[in-house]
Amino acid sequence: MPATYEWCSSDTHAFPPGLPPFGHEYLAVDQLFELLRRFGTFGSLEGGGISRLAASDADGAARREFAQQLERAGAEVGVDAVGNVHGRFALAGADAPWILCGSHLDSQPRAGELDGTYGVLAGLCAAQALMRAREAGVTFSSNLCLVNWCNEEGARFQPSMLGSAVYAGKLSPEIALSRKDAHGIELGDALGRIGFLGGAPIPVNPRAYIELHIEQGPMLEAAGLHLGVVRRNWGAVKQKLVFVGAQAHTGPTPMAERRDALLAASRVIVKLRQLAEELGTTDSPLHTSVGRIHVEPNSPNTVAARAEIDIELRSADPAVLERARACLHDIATSAAQRDMVRFECASTEHRPAKALSAKAQRWIDASASRLGVALMAMDTISGHDALNLIDLCEVGLIFVPSAGGITHHPDESTPPADLALGLRALTDVLWSACTEPLASGEPN
Repeated sequence: MPATYEWCSSDTHAFPPGLPPFGHEYLAVDQLFELLRRFGTFGSLEGGGISRLAASDADGAARREFAQQLERAGAEVGVDAVGNVHGRFALAGADAPWILCGSHLDSQPRAGELDGTYGVLAGLCAAQALMRAREAGVTFSSNLCLVNWCNEEGARFQPSMLGSAVYAGKLSPEIALSRKDAHGIELGDALGRIGFLGGAPIPVNPRAYIELHIEQGPMLEAAGLHLGVVRRNWGAVKQKLVFVGAQAHTGPTPMAERRDALLAASRVIVKLRQLAEELGTTDSPLHTSVGRIHVEPNSPNTVAARAEIDIELRSADPAVLERARACLHDIATSAAQRDMVRFECASTEHRPAKALSAKAQRWIDASASRLGVALMAMDTISGHDALNLIDLCEVGLIFVPSAGGITHHPDESTPPADLALGLRALTDVLWSACTEPLASGEPN
């Protein structure tokens, strides 16, 4: 977020004739902007933006503020075994089922103020609106639990979306807590140091999970639209490749005898960009990237003995993604042979393309109608915690525009009116989810 960006609600939205959006009379929209301003101070950088890596001091400060805000809002606050901070709002009673809502407070090393944080804080404002409605006599069928998922970004500890993966049963707590950062610090130790290693589980078997997020792309803005509903996610393959050569002096060592691990890795990086152009099409694009390189001994006059690169392949087409994965192996093998080094794949993650639930999409569609705004059906190319819960429950993912499509950058921004609109949509959808009559056989 640019340092000159002014938080203000600009909430001049007029509702269409008929039924207004659910919960709007209980919603304090300006509170969202006060919270965004407050949380923008945790990990703030000179010149704009934030650095709030998972389980860092800045993350700990944001977590403590979030927990305090939850308590003030009337939630029962807990921290689970892998540092997910959650607040339980008792809307319907101890025996009622649960609706989950959330996002994340951790960030990239030099990031904007909205990615993840907007969804968490909007969820807090929406939860408070529902609590006010309960106090006014509105009857709810489900309780609400708001979650700040641990290590969504994956900037400090890998894999990304770690906290929600543990909740969904895709990763064990033991493996998650043993993940190490670049300095050899384990996640469990880092969470313990900031005081967020707990034992209070998030409610299991939720009826639904709803997440609000900035788009992190240019499509909504380009179409002149202000609200999106995610229909499916792109598939992704993430690999860490390690090239091992031989350390040598960059001066006297003959060029033909050098076993340069970095040279082999660089060939893969260049070929990956070409691969996106060769395999991707207009209908089935392929996105490829290398976002991190680690070189040893990393000395200007020493041939690299070891080079690690973190690779991502993304496509909505499973066939394109599989072809890209096969080509990647061939590319790495060829580069290693050419430069007389060896390579191995140190880790692989695969997130398949999937459709999000129809029911949650209908809730979002209906909300847009009540708000009187056009809704864009879209894919999410980025990963979000919502995707880990697709096989557990109904999942809905709402997008608001990203100005210029800019994200993972201090200049990340969204017009305040769109932030307010997203909050209204989230509140409406959570109201629908938490008041929907229970089906036969559901707990009550």
